[in-house]
Amino acid sequence: MKTVKCPKCGSNNIIKIIYGMVGPEMGEAENSGEIRLGGCCITDDNPTHYCKDCKTEFLKEKKRK
Repeated sequence: MKTVKCPKCGSNNIIKIIYGMVGPEMGEAENSGEIRLGGCCITDDNPTHYCKDCKTEFLKEKKRK
């Protein structure tokens, strides 16, 4: 599995941004820094990852076929 790096600072201290309705487990995961909650509105251009070092949200490039 390839490590995701921040496009701004190059850090690999990255977590996923999760969208949609969440339950208590997701709130606990956000509080512990495992994920970032992005809200309930989902679009194709929402950021998918968050850098915990420089606080940048970014969209990970998808693999091309």
